[in-house]
Amino acid sequence: MDLFIDGVPFSILHMESLSREELLDVVLEELAGRGLVLKEIVSHGEALSEESFLSIPDGVEVDFLSDTKEGIVNRIILELKESVDRCISIAEGWISRRSEFPDENSMKRWVESMEWIVEVMSKLNDLGEEDPLFSDVESFIHELDLWKGIAVESPEQAVSELEEFIFKLDLLRDKMEDLESLRRKLSEGEEVVKGDDV
Repeated sequence: MDLFIDGVPFSILHMESLSREELLDVVLEELAGRGLVLKEIVSHGEALSEESFLSIPDGVEVDFLSDTKEGIVNRIILELKESVDRCISIAEGWISRRSEFPDENSMKRWVESMEWIVEVMSKLNDLGEEDPLFSDVESFIHELDLWKGIAVESPEQAVSELEEFIFKLDLLRDKMEDLESLRRKLSEGEEVVKGDDV
């Protein structure tokens, strides 16, 4: 197996005697030593999960793509903002056409997007060293569960309940704008005064 880190060959002594788990540990330690984190594992142009790497056959090329923690968080927040905007737009469309209730597949896709948003919020909270970035994750989870139950029983009522969701999503969008503003100040070396809170 030929290993690369960001396209550059990476050699490990006695690699043939190491298990896949040990190889992955060595690569992760190397990245940590460089101040980087693993972004993606790629083999022959296809992305692999860490679990897939553990069972990959010999004789292949594997490239470990890295990034800074800040870079990964920036991309995640951008994707999160786009998903929130999309969910707001869809929900507002349903509310404006109350006589045309969304079909089951549309509701299912919207719920899946909301579940992804909540999952990402939870993971970003895990990255925080002190206070969580998003203190209202549990509230989102609880209300989404309630809404899913209502959607099955009464699509008409489910659509009316979306107005509260839109309000909370708007607050979430504002929160992410605050995070972007704070991050820009920090990256530009500006002093963050008391009151610049996320």
